[in-house]
Amino acid sequence: MQGVPSRAERLAGYRRVLETRDPATAPGRLRQLAVDSVRPVRLWAARNPNTPPDALALLVVDQDGNVRWNAIINPGVPTEALRRAAELEARTSGDAYFSIRERVVHHPNASDELRAEMVEAGTCRRPERCPKPWFYRNRFESAPA
Repeated sequence: MQGVPSRAERLAGYRRVLETRDPATAPGRLRQLAVDSVRPVRLWAARNPNTPPDALALLVVDQDGNVRWNAIINPGVPTEALRRAAELEARTSGDAYFSIRERVVHHPNASDELRAEMVEAGTCRRPERCPKPWFYRNRFESAPA
């Protein structure tokens, strides 16, 4: 059983969350924060556009579903990590859920081969008619006018 964190531990976790939310945080530091034991730290590392691809590859298969979701919508996720995320969802959910695989099929880094596999699996019925989802826009950019 895990004990209640002390005030100092909570403040340290909060500082790490603020660090991961900062667009100026260095990729090397984000790589360290991507394996933090505090869930919100990993979640915000998954959302940060400066998080390196190898760290995102870990985050798309994280034990926490919210961390996985935030990692999969990061435009920096490499193709092989997208494949692993799709395989994990297929193993755990079968044909019951396609939420991650729907994001994979429309991800800007999905290879044509991976996209074809996802379409064949029934993830997207008409991929040529599906627009690029808004959530791939970098959260640090301003919205298009």
